[in-house]
Amino acid sequence: MNKKIKIIELLNKIANGEELPKSIKYYGFIWQLHNGNYVENGQRMLEDYLANGIVESLNDEVEILEDNTEEIEEYKGESFEQLGYELGKMSTAIVRGLIKAVNEMEKPTEKEHCCNCGVEITDENRALHNMCNECKYGIDWEEKNK
Repeated sequence: MNKKIKIIELLNKIANGEELPKSIKYYGFIWQLHNGNYVENGQRMLEDYLANGIVESLNDEVEILEDNTEEIEEYKGESFEQLGYELGKMSTAIVRGLIKAVNEMEKPTEKEHCCNCGVEITDENRALHNMCNECKYGIDWEEKNK
């Protein structure tokens, strides 16, 4: 979960020359730090966005999307040998799943028929048949099968 701070806290960091987050989210927009300013989509600056209502915005929260002050935690899991074994098992499962999916795709499928006239639907004649209404041939399927 990303950390959140208030606009006033962000402004204090700027004023005090502290290290700033590289990327924040405010009012649904992503703002990237560029040459000391937060810029949205390479066009408008956060300071311009806040200018009209700065007093009302001071307690608004911004979400820090990339906190460059956080250290990477040391890996405390299984040994790398065990991790390699688990990755190998996952790879095997993925390959088996792909083989199963390909085999399913290669199975012959049930043929599609027009619900009115019973003609087998192919790519060539699909435009002539409307599967739920009258087909272009004008054949009544129920009458045909009585």
